[in-house]
Amino acid sequence: LNSCTVSNAVVGVSCASRQPPPFAPNVYITNTGGAILQANTSIFLNNQVDVNFEPYTLTANNLSLFKRSQFKTNGFLKDPLYSSLSSSYHVRLIDTRGIRFFGCNFSNDNITIYPSIPTRGSGIYAYNSKFHFAEDVSSVTTPGRFTNLRYGIHSFALNPVRNFTCKSTLFNNVSNGILAI
Repeated sequence: LNSCTVSNAVVGVSCASRQPPPFAPNVYITNTGGAILQANTSIFLNNQVDVNFEPYTLTANNLSLFKRSQFKTNGFLKDPLYSSLSSSYHVRLIDTRGIRFFGCNFSNDNITIYPSIPTRGSGIYAYNSKFHFAEDVSSVTTPGRFTNLRYGIHSFALNPVRNFTCKSTLFNNVSNGILAI
């Protein structure tokens, strides 16, 4: 995705297969995760979940990469089920390895619609996942940012080698910058 906008969806991009109706829309089929998604200066706007990665079962790292992309909420979500809530999380990583973010911005730009911290959503939710979040230094150095969110990064890992790195990142008006368990 180069300079693309993905907006007003329940899940903007899903790197897994979901159960078909009438099943719950966020129930994923086991062992269907894995995809390469590369986004450069793209915008993910007003989605309940901007990008979802389910388990990637190959032994190699996932080659997905996000560079100078924006993940943001600036209005009501269009789906009536979620119209009173902000994005629950912009990026959801479940049992993945090697996904990289460089100079990306995660924000809730309308805190008048979402005044309470729990309704503002989170930047990255990672379960048992290894990922890298840092500034982009390809031309002019651009730090990563988390703004007006409940959590910048919320990570829970059962495996000690499923860790993450976060470098040169700004957290502004975020209730919990990083929660790592």
